[in-house]
Amino acid sequence: MEDLYQWIKQHIDLAQYAQQVYGYQLDKSRSSKNSKVLIHPSESHRIVVSRREQNGHFCYFNPMDEQDKGTIVDFLVYREGSWDKVVDKLSNLSDTSQAVQYPVFPEEELDPDEEQVESLSHRDFLHDRGLSDRTLDHPWFAGRILTHKRLIDDKTMVNTAFPLFGLKQPMGYELKNHGFHGYSTGSKKSRACWMSMTPPADSIYDLFLFESAIDALSYHQLHPPMEDHFRQYMSFGGQISDGQITLLQTLVDRHPPQRIFLCMDRDNSGQFYALSIAGKLQSPIKLSSILAVSHRRDNLCLLEFHLSGTFAEPFRVQAFQETIRHAQRLAAPALADRLPLYIEAPYPDYQILHSGFPINNHTLSICVRTVLASRGLKDWMILVLPQGKDFNDDLMDHMNK
Repeated sequence: MEDLYQWIKQHIDLAQYAQQVYGYQLDKSRSSKNSKVLIHPSESHRIVVSRREQNGHFCYFNPMDEQDKGTIVDFLVYREGSWDKVVDKLSNLSDTSQAVQYPVFPEEELDPDEEQVESLSHRDFLHDRGLSDRTLDHPWFAGRILTHKRLIDDKTMVNTAFPLFGLKQPMGYELKNHGFHGYSTGSKKSRACWMSMTPPADSIYDLFLFESAIDALSYHQLHPPMEDHFRQYMSFGGQISDGQITLLQTLVDRHPPQRIFLCMDRDNSGQFYALSIAGKLQSPIKLSSILAVSHRRDNLCLLEFHLSGTFAEPFRVQAFQETIRHAQRLAAPALADRLPLYIEAPYPDYQILHSGFPINNHTLSICVRTVLASRGLKDWMILVLPQGKDFNDDLMDHMNK
């Protein structure tokens, strides 16, 4: 395994990988021959990538976060949070042919004739992920699953394309294939999502949120909807930005769903994504005076509950503090009394309750449900976990039985 890691560190260009898989953008004005400066899709931070002369390893660092640095292995560990997920990604890179075949996007702007999108004509990748033609041809997915072709060095690269939508117009394409995940030129991933067909005006519908379009299609195939009930599926492309949550809030305000289902992966990253939505999204029917912000530090999930209005009254804050302590005891009985729990009061009518939970799937799912209950959203926003790592894994397991 150590030899494999060494090979990956030396042969997988981290700058290219960060752009293709995580949507980073090259900052040409700050890059040089020896180092590449890449901007995160949310524009929240930059990383600098270079190659060590002594061992040939591609390395990086984040100028804004001294913990975010190292090789491609450290890059993945810091972003995925789950070692199992990191191992899966490294395994996808373990085939030595990938160093040659992994699609490399030129830095220059392409001629439009060199890039085109057409109706779904190549289905092998989707079939290999267990998706049936009946699912792919469902009316809800019409025009939402396409084929993307790109001419690179006289070779046509063909990938499955999932169009990304903003409020008013398409914002690019998420591209997928065997061992490959990237985006088309100019995609604005941080402000767009993949979506199935929009529900008819004034219709009653449920909204299902996923990390990937593949998971959404897999869930649809595993759990077919009733004929008279409309669903809309949405995916964030693996990571959730504030711009995507703003987009989601706008869409929900325009046409409120009957219920929202949080269908993220069963891993730490997936539950943090669910926490981001559960803590910030507002119901257009009943606004919550509680917002919850989550972030990780060391081995803790730190949850900040922002209380305003009547919820900031002392007796309510004290009762709320007891509720969170109960959740800590439920999540980690042996550690509960040592976990952070304290109140910050910047203003008389605005208080912040700080709390901490150990990071694992069990405790994070309790965090999500606690946030939904505390904000009065547990009947409107529902956490749904796959049996395996994600819903595509569930589909593949179902087909292999």
